[in-house]
Amino acid sequence: MKPPEAAPLPRLKIRRLDAPYRWLVQSESDPEIWYGVDLLENNRIGSCDCDHFRYRLSELASQAKLPLNTLRCKHLLVVREALLNALLFSMAESRYNDETKHDRL
Repeated sequence: MKPPEAAPLPRLKIRRLDAPYRWLVQSESDPEIWYGVDLLENNRIGSCDCDHFRYRLSELASQAKLPLNTLRCKHLLVVREALLNALLFSMAESRYNDETKHDRL
């Protein structure tokens, strides 16, 4: 039996705020709206200003009653994925530089 496939995340614009854990994420339905995301709130589950998080997920997230991936709105997931991709790119670049340095020796 094949594992269930995760739905692809939407491509939303993101902007970093005053700290590496605080971001703005553009609304998918209205590009004039931006939601504030804080990755460290709720015991690192995160928080978002969108209605879905504020009215449906916020209380559950503060109590951590469900699996973590079900407690995050798409805005939180988009920022987390972007940060993970940046980290992996940096790690791969560092590894490549280390390998080419050894080849030159």
